[in-house]
Amino acid sequence: MGLFTSYQWRTRFSQSAPFRLPASSVIDHASAAIIEQLGFFGIDLGLTLVGSKLARFPGGPLPSLDLVRFD
Repeated sequence: MGLFTSYQWRTRFSQSAPFRLPASSVIDHASAAIIEQLGFFGIDLGLTLVGSKLARFPGGPLPSLDLVRFD
């Protein structure tokens, strides 16, 4: 979880944003690298029980946000 909490980020409202729910730290780091290579910013939503409620569409609070990372 610490990997993604150290980045600087700002929010902008839009229709889409990428979210992921990692199963392990190896998968977490590998998927983070792929997401960044594609030009996106991955967000670790924590445990699936909690993260799935945040990323749920419709009804979850995160799908309506476009979280944009500025370098």
